[in-house]
Amino acid sequence: MKNTLTYFTVFIYLFLLFASAYLLQNSSDFTDMIAPVTGCAALVSLTAALVLWVINIIKAVMGYRRGENVDIKIIRNFKLVQIPFFILNFLMWCICFIVTMFNPMIMIFFIVLPLGIAWTFCVMMSTSIHSVIYIHRNRVANNKLHKVLQFIFVFDIADTIYLCRK
Repeated sequence: MKNTLTYFTVFIYLFLLFASAYLLQNSSDFTDMIAPVTGCAALVSLTAALVLWVINIIKAVMGYRRGENVDIKIIRNFKLVQIPFFILNFLMWCICFIVTMFNPMIMIFFIVLPLGIAWTFCVMMSTSIHSVIYIHRNRVANNKLHKVLQFIFVFDIADTIYLCRK
């Protein structure tokens, strides 16, 4: 579990780095050569992160079926490490939205926005699935409420911290 989540976290930050570099380039001769490279690097890191996301969920379900316990403190640490990603991801989408407000010809943003929201939710799911397994396995009081909170942005981190202190 830890190895897959560690690699996943590295690749989501790489994706964010390459995607933001691709979006923030201006149109000089030097960046015209780099734009395809950063765009491809963003796609490769996104693909790697999605593959690791699927592997992570499969491993979590297999671990649950084998009866393995989940260490909620490790999950908390991964959730806390991913906070900067969510902040930067939100800022990147805000910048994209502002750019489209000034240029109505760039309506592709409204096509890509649902994909960005789905991507952000997938990143959150990578740790939430482990928390839900922990809640289910340890029969935490109000487990339905805790399971729902694990799938809501910001509340998942607060709820995981609460579960660690319990």
